[in-house]
Amino acid sequence: MNIGFLHTSYMFQHETHILQNSNIKTEEVKPGALIHYLQKGLLYTEVEYHASENGAERHCVVPFSLISKHHCKTEEELEDEEENESDYSNNTAVNSRQSNNKRSRKEKKDKKSEKKIKRENEDSVKDSLNESEDIEVDIENSNNESELNLISQKDVIQLNGHEEGVFVCSWNPIEPLLATGSGDGTARIWTIPTKPDDPVKLPIVLEHEPEPNQEHKDITTLAWNKSGTLLATGTYDGKTRLWTKDGELLYTMRKHTAAIFSLKWNRKGNLFLTGSVDNTAIIWDSSTGEARQQYNLHKGPVLEVDWKDDITFATCSIDKQIYVCKLGSPEPIIQFSGHEDEINIIKWDPESELLASCSDDRTACVWSMKQTTPICIFREHEKEIYTIKWCTNSKKTKILATASFDSTIRLWDVLNNTCLHVLQNHLDAVYSVSFNPFGFYLASGSLDHRLNIWSVETGELIKTYVGENDIFEVSWNEKGDKVAVCFANNVVVVVYLNLEK
Repeated sequence: MNIGFLHTSYMFQHETHILQNSNIKTEEVKPGALIHYLQKGLLYTEVEYHASENGAERHCVVPFSLISKHHCKTEEELEDEEENESDYSNNTAVNSRQSNNKRSRKEKKDKKSEKKIKRENEDSVKDSLNESEDIEVDIENSNNESELNLISQKDVIQLNGHEEGVFVCSWNPIEPLLATGSGDGTARIWTIPTKPDDPVKLPIVLEHEPEPNQEHKDITTLAWNKSGTLLATGTYDGKTRLWTKDGELLYTMRKHTAAIFSLKWNRKGNLFLTGSVDNTAIIWDSSTGEARQQYNLHKGPVLEVDWKDDITFATCSIDKQIYVCKLGSPEPIIQFSGHEDEINIIKWDPESELLASCSDDRTACVWSMKQTTPICIFREHEKEIYTIKWCTNSKKTKILATASFDSTIRLWDVLNNTCLHVLQNHLDAVYSVSFNPFGFYLASGSLDHRLNIWSVETGELIKTYVGENDIFEVSWNEKGDKVAVCFANNVVVVVYLNLEK
């Protein structure tokens, strides 16, 4: 089966909760039932377009389409338009038809096409001006203009080779190596040159062959251990693999029965933890490739896991629950409840004192092991909060970044329960944020194709790089002088930055 159909099937089940809430018996479903109901839905949509607010039917002869904006017209109105056009001279008629065609094409553009046009306009400005690093240029940003200090192409390298979108990346903490994972069934280990004008070596390609009769091959998550000697990868088909930095496959682990969405190493590097759509979390021993313990606590897919210390960790799920567990104990140490929708991400702060969580309920919460209710709740985002990150080196306070589908990032002073800055420049959902290791700057990546670099202290936009497609992940290296950016159009960009504090 085509992987797109499998993704659609999973999302259909997830969004409709059909498996939990439905009394449908599969043996009673007739062939062609889905097509039948889709056709009924299309008919309903068409009827909806041709009904006035009072319920009266509009008489319309214009063909109905789901991919273009519909304008109802009667036969008389169409005839009037044709007569008006015939009154013009030949040249005028030609110009008129061209104008009408342009308007028609514009009306048929969906949101993605509009974003593409906006990106192409930005790219044309960028191409003509980004030869100089410090040039500032005005680019149309919705209804207002924003000055962008665009990153020069001479400070960027592009890593080509993946054949599908690149979902994840991870910097080696010791060596200048970057691991990337893609929908093409491969992870790649790149040696990143010291300077952007140095040649880029061919990467080590880690092939993830699916099981027979399985087409799922997406690399959904990957991470290096603390010493940078081992790379763990998780895939959509539920397998976990352990590799050396030279690309040697050590173990393939098959205990999960569905996609792995999260993978984290403990600080010692002897254990790593995975969370899966099969509702379970598993602790793995990196020296043997064996599962140490499996946890079956959640009633829905486990979306994220994170270690508190070498043997204690937290998990979150679409079941709206958070569990804190310890190796060797079958029951959780504590359970956190309070979110009203699925929980996307959880993160322990650098001191492992507080746990932050974010949810589709548009809130972020901060939890303490001393109580089961959150110590603070941040409610100011207008749409789902997709990801969060703690500032890694904040001396004055604990700073948490929240990134939302409302196109904004917010920086929070957790101890004082206040918002420090609202970072507004993106035009679409923000998928990824990353603090540099010193805590001075924040990188953000969005579906608007932009990488933005922000000052944590002032909230000021420092630099911008405009790419060619949606951004799935951004990540600083350990030295804080490079940012890796994963794009949906199969490429990875490494941006070289010289941001002295």
